[in-house]
Amino acid sequence: MPGEYKITDLDLIDMADNMPPGDYRLGLEYYMNNKLGIRYKIYFSILAGKLKALVKTIEQDESYMEYADFRGLKNIKFNKTYSGLSGKLKIFKGYATSKVNFKLAKKMGNGYIPMSMLDLKNQDYCEMVKNPIAQKTFFVDLAKYSTLPNTCDYEPGDYVFTYFVPEVPENTPTGDFRAEMEQFIDGKPIIKYKAYLTIS
Repeated sequence: MPGEYKITDLDLIDMADNMPPGDYRLGLEYYMNNKLGIRYKIYFSILAGKLKALVKTIEQDESYMEYADFRGLKNIKFNKTYSGLSGKLKIFKGYATSKVNFKLAKKMGNGYIPMSMLDLKNQDYCEMVKNPIAQKTFFVDLAKYSTLPNTCDYEPGDYVFTYFVPEVPENTPTGDFRAEMEQFIDGKPIIKYKAYLTIS
């Protein structure tokens, strides 16, 4: 109806949920009977909020490449201030039945000090993926920013990551870290890699 309307606290959170922090311009056009009736632009910013884990590099042990290839995943810049893990993960064989060893160490001076907050040994991979805490802090974001399904039973194929920067719990220490991941089937290693990341 014709008249004057006031808009306050415009919330773009649903649209911005998967967009990196930065400044944006949104252009809108409205047509009536194929004729342009209204045209305007909205300028807005998405601010960084919760703690994030930025994976800078992944170093895969190339002796174990039969099941998956992580070497196509790299930290790629989106703009001057934002970057994220992007590229292709190649899965050649499913590894749902694998067991996991995972260690996290924090960089201190010229070395790394093990962190007891996250140390997994002989953990069932599917149990780890389905764990509610792991889902909330990692795998939900992983499904948002990649074509990898939120499951442990992956089909062979190429999976694309687009600026993946997972959120981490608020009480997580900040700084530079090294994560070491090993996966085994029937006691034999199938995947080994190290990921270097910054939590801030």
